[in-house]
Amino acid sequence: MFHPCKKTKHKLCQKNIRKGTDDERDKSAKKERVFKEIGVQKSEYDEYDLNKKINSENIQIGIGLNKVDNLKPSKYFYQALNQSHSYEELEQKIIHYYKNQKEDTFSKREKECDLVSQRIAKLIEDEGFSLSPISLKAIHRKIFKGVFSQELENCVGVFRIVNIFKKEEIFNEKASVFYANYDEIDELLEYDFSKEKKKNYTLLNNDEKALSLAQFISNIWQIHPFREGNTRTIAVFTIKYLNSMGFSFNNDIFKEHSKYFRNALVLANYSDMKNNISENFSYLEDFFKKLLGNEKLEFKAMPKSVYYCLDEEEKNNQTTQETQNLVELNKKLDSSLQRQKARTTQQDKNVSSLQENKTQTLSEKHKKRHR
Repeated sequence: MFHPCKKTKHKLCQKNIRKGTDDERDKSAKKERVFKEIGVQKSEYDEYDLNKKINSENIQIGIGLNKVDNLKPSKYFYQALNQSHSYEELEQKIIHYYKNQKEDTFSKREKECDLVSQRIAKLIEDEGFSLSPISLKAIHRKIFKGVFSQELENCVGVFRIVNIFKKEEIFNEKASVFYANYDEIDELLEYDFSKEKKKNYTLLNNDEKALSLAQFISNIWQIHPFREGNTRTIAVFTIKYLNSMGFSFNNDIFKEHSKYFRNALVLANYSDMKNNISENFSYLEDFFKKLLGNEKLEFKAMPKSVYYCLDEEEKNNQTTQETQNLVELNKKLDSSLQRQKARTTQQDKNVSSLQENKTQTLSEKHKKRHR
């Protein structure tokens, strides 16, 4: 899909494709000769192809998952994508491109999205997986190595050693989920993974499977074991876990509804009794039901945050107060104008009275003079 000549009869490209096939055969034959020379029998296990061709659907899932942090790929990413035949080649192009750019000439957020999208796509296709906290660390390391700032680089692939919070968009950036204490992360994960390993999904119907998976993933997310990149790491972990169990599911949901996924996780793990907010698991349960094949299910609209409503109420109250202040001000102005008018009227009366007195005095003087 990404090589412009693959579906044509371009001679040079066809020659390169044949050459690539011949090279692979030569490598395989050489490996067998080496095994023979050193007396090692060929393993009965087949090897996974580590230099896989790019899967456009998985690239789109990677791009979609980056939307949880409002990240978008650069224009160069699509250019490199169209010129690359494998994930390794694409990654090298991206790294080389940004290495040759001045730091003030590109967006670090775009760089993060470019690298992470490619790595997520590759990880989804990697068949290796084990249900353990170690896998969680490995996924985080493979996705984010060399992506974050120098300050956070030492935090990649290791559990955090500080407590964190994050003001959530769905709460109008007024509140954060309470994540696990950093010194309890290992024990909490060990407990959740141990509990998950004891489950037998073959005994559950589809809705029960969705609920069980949602609870497990929600618990891991609430622990928030890493400084950054928790939702993306856990999403990839979820996909690989489902693949390892042989589930048939729709990956596109992560591509199209990654924001919904994060917000559902937030709602499943947040409560605030002061504002009458309790944990709401229904959104996350619906997400997993749809993920596991319930295509008829329509996602409910996310609730309007109580904090948004409180902000609106505060704005309305502020507007009402401003209106009341204006009314009071107008009353004061009217009163002042009335007093001013009354004073003016009185002054006019006084002037009129003085003029009358003056006229009367002059009239009397005039009469006396004529006598």
